[in-house]
Amino acid sequence: MKGSLTMNHTSFLIIGAGPYSIAAAAYAKYLGVDVIIVGKPLDFWKTNVPRGMFLRSGSDWQLDAREVATFEAYLRQRGVTTDQIKPVPLETFLDYASWFMGHRPRSRRNLDSSPNAILLTLECSPSAPITQSNSRTHHSL
Repeated sequence: MKGSLTMNHTSFLIIGAGPYSIAAAAYAKYLGVDVIIVGKPLDFWKTNVPRGMFLRSGSDWQLDAREVATFEAYLRQRGVTTDQIKPVPLETFLDYASWFMGHRPRSRRNLDSSPNAILLTLECSPSAPITQSNSRTHHSL
């Protein structure tokens, strides 16, 4: 790779930045775990889900495992009841997810990267079997 790279180390690497990734990262960060998320937050939801769509689930879910920045807390702050958003519109979900991300500790960082590649080095315990396949190293966890 051309150019200089900065090496980041983490205890918890999350590949993908969808709703569950954001929720897992927020809770891990709350527990004091160093987290790196690779991906643009909610990019798939923002670019691939057609506008005007509704969630299949009701409003009885949340992203916050601590039960602080819940979907219901978001609705209360907006002055909206769960009855007013049955089913939950995509735009409401995306707004809640953005609101939730504003209530969690920041954890998104980049890995070593160039315009065309990301370099990821995994550290394994000596007991973790390592196999070679198509010139790539795979670690069994």
